[in-house]
This record gives sequence, structure tokens and C-alpha cells, in this order.
Amino acid sequence: MNRLDTLAASVEANYTIEYKKDMPDKLDGLCVGQTILINANKPAQIQAQALVEELAHQETTIGNIIGQGSIAEKKQEYKARRIAYESVIPLNSLIEAYWCSTNEYELADNLDVTKEFLEETLNYYRIKYGTIVEVDNQLINFANGIQIVEVSD
Repeated sequence: MNRLDTLAASVEANYTIEYKKDMPDKLDGLCVGQTILINANKPAQIQAQALVEELAHQETTIGNIIGQGSIAEKKQEYKARRIAYESVIPLNSLIEAYWCSTNEYELADNLDVTKEFLEETLNYYRIKYGTIVEVDNQLINFANGIQIVEVSD
């Protein structure tokens, strides 16, 4: 079972997930009541990322924010994305995958995300934590991509 199948199975009691081939290309997912529509034309990685974000919208968004016309709508969109970043790539998973990777393409592959999603997540963590954060005796440097070093006591 891949990430998408596992995630979909874990939420099927609360939400209906429909994979649609007729969605606009720039739309990865959409919430309609208790139904989450996922663009079936996208690769499984993007579908999984979209599903996580749409689940975050189910929990945090009020009303229709598709137009992104107001600051409040943009804030709701960004909040759902932040939840998706932290859910799909928590810091401990980032550290674990980093040590098995030689570059950011491998890192994205080891995390089962697109390189774009990885870059967005790293940018988010850079904003949230600053350039350097310590997690479990390891320093994560977000200044230029990602570098991790072990801290000795």
C-alpha cells in the first residue's frame, strides 16, 4: 500500500474520497461537504499531498475559499498547507530520510513527495524555526536547502 492508499483508508469512515479525471489541471484537490475530490490525472505523490491538504481544509476552513480573494481566505489556505507540510514531512522523518539521501532529489524520493513539495516544506520550516533548529541532538540548517549535523554532548 502506498501513502495515498494508506491515507485514504485511514479517513474513509469520515470522508468520501472521489478521484476525478475531469478536474482542471491546476486544481489538485477540492472539498465539497464531506467529500474530497482528488485530481486523478496527477501522479500518486501529488494526489497524496493534495489529500492531506484537503483533510486539513476539512478541519480548519470555513466557507468557499477557491477564489482566494480576501486575506482571510488566503490565511485559511496557508493554514491548511502548513498542516500538510508538518503532517507529510515531520522533522523526525526529514532527519531520518536525510541520512539516506545524497541530494534533495533523493531526499524527496525517500520522503515520497515531489521535489516542489519538499522545497515548500523546507521554506515553511525556515520561516517557522529560523535558519537553524536542534532536534534530537541534530542541528538542521535550512539556510541553503538543508544540511543536518549531529551535535555531540
